[in-house]
Amino acid sequence: MRRLFWQAVGAAPGPAVVHVGLAVTAGVLTVAEPAAFAAAVNATIAGQPAGTPLLVLALVLVGGTLVRATSAVAAGVVAVRATRLLRARLLRHALRLGTPHRQPFPVGDLVSRVSTDAGQPGALLPVAVQVGLSVAVGLAGFVALVVVDGPTALVLAAGVAVSAVVVRAFVLDLAGPLLRYREAAADLAARFVDACRGARTIRASGTVQRETDRVLRPLAELRAAAGAQWTAQRRLVFRVSVLRPLLEATVLAVAGIRLYQGHLAPGDLVAVLGYTSLVLGLLDEVDTVGGILHVRAGTRRVHEVLTQPEAVPEPAVPQPPPSGPAALRLVGATVRHDAGTVLDAVTLEIPPGGRVAVVGRSGAGKSALCGLVGRLADPDAGQVLLGDVDLRAIASAELRRRVVYAFERPELFGATVHEALAACRPSAGRAEVVAAARAARADHFVRCLPDGYDTPLAGLALSGGELQRLGIARALVGDADLVVLDDATSSVDTATEAELHTALRRAWTGRTAVLVAHRAATAAAADLVVWLDAGRLRAYGPHQSLWRDEEYRRVFGQPVRPEPKRIG
Repeated sequence: MRRLFWQAVGAAPGPAVVHVGLAVTAGVLTVAEPAAFAAAVNATIAGQPAGTPLLVLALVLVGGTLVRATSAVAAGVVAVRATRLLRARLLRHALRLGTPHRQPFPVGDLVSRVSTDAGQPGALLPVAVQVGLSVAVGLAGFVALVVVDGPTALVLAAGVAVSAVVVRAFVLDLAGPLLRYREAAADLAARFVDACRGARTIRASGTVQRETDRVLRPLAELRAAAGAQWTAQRRLVFRVSVLRPLLEATVLAVAGIRLYQGHLAPGDLVAVLGYTSLVLGLLDEVDTVGGILHVRAGTRRVHEVLTQPEAVPEPAVPQPPPSGPAALRLVGATVRHDAGTVLDAVTLEIPPGGRVAVVGRSGAGKSALCGLVGRLADPDAGQVLLGDVDLRAIASAELRRRVVYAFERPELFGATVHEALAACRPSAGRAEVVAAARAARADHFVRCLPDGYDTPLAGLALSGGELQRLGIARALVGDADLVVLDDATSSVDTATEAELHTALRRAWTGRTAVLVAHRAATAAAADLVVWLDAGRLRAYGPHQSLWRDEEYRRVFGQPVRPEPKRIG
């Protein structure tokens, strides 16, 4: 977590240096205040000229106020810039953690970490400087008190030792509940996000109350953790409210006796009270210690995400992909999830420009294979090669230019429909976007929207089939060498799917295409078919050859139906 601290400081090195420098200056002026007061008092009582001591006192007081205000502004700049930097880094890293099967954090938990916890490391420098400066000022005040009057300093030292025991107990009592509170809040957010995703299913199954109870279950831990925090703070406030006046009264009594005995001058008494206030000011920073614990808990949660390995790490020394058409080869490719092996030692070659359908029953490993061919995930064993180059050796930015995806449930990003379709290639003009939408059979319904292609995405209601066609149009705009359709037409009716595949075959002439097929007609339209069965490669060849196998026909629910005609 130290690295996070230095990264936060590095987000605004100039303001950070200014903040620390001004904070130190403010500390020096704070220590000088009691001496300036004492000098002014002694000069006034002795009947000596007090102009210079009063001027010095005024400069110390005004200067301290200005320096503290400027230091606070610099601290705010550091916190804001650090939060912006770490939030962006945390978001980028979270998006690189991989598919839901490999994602170690629930979505709601990540939202909590990005929105709330990412602001904590940036606050660490100002809080640490404040606490460190308070300690330094307190020590300086104690040293000055020793110089002014040793016996009074000894009495104060005994009281400070007791206070240190109280503060230590507070820190130990507060650290655990703080972390539990944040974790419970994140759990609550994760459950709520899951419930929102499945709201239609919850209503249809009549389980609204049961799901509400499930979402709110972390409230008990949340309440217990909050109660523990308040209990620790209540104890501290009570103890400090008793200790501080008692210490001040004791020091004042001892200093008064010393003044009566002639060991102290009236100005010295003022200095003793001022230095005592500086030392006891450490008790006022207990809340700041609580703030450090807050910052530490948030920083720890940010650190947990940033230390998770990326699903597809960047190569140390990127290699250029083949310049011309190249075959895509899987060699012993294996994918494992927590539930077991999803893809088991699959070896096959997809020819350049070929159109390959991937078929199999649910759970056969179709989506896992699609994820490998564009390096959305790396195999746990084996290789995926483009020509002779391992995909792991190609920079991700280069792969994203060469491979585009369309998914079963596409998510649309951007402010308008046009921006959503041009997401893979923002430089695409309106004509290119419209041409892609036409090929995806989406142009008609887009033009029926209130503002056509300029219709805002916010609040836009689309059917599953319309969303899928927009996802395919987005892939078409991408203009990549390899197109992967992972269940991208499952919500489209049979007639529209046939039209789509005919249009896509023309649009993607010369490009390699990999598509998940659930309908026999779709598989028949492909050049080759990858037949997966329980994660293993059952067969690989033309649809016409595989159709002779009754088990293959059963994949489509057609054990005896004649071979369908080829589309396109």
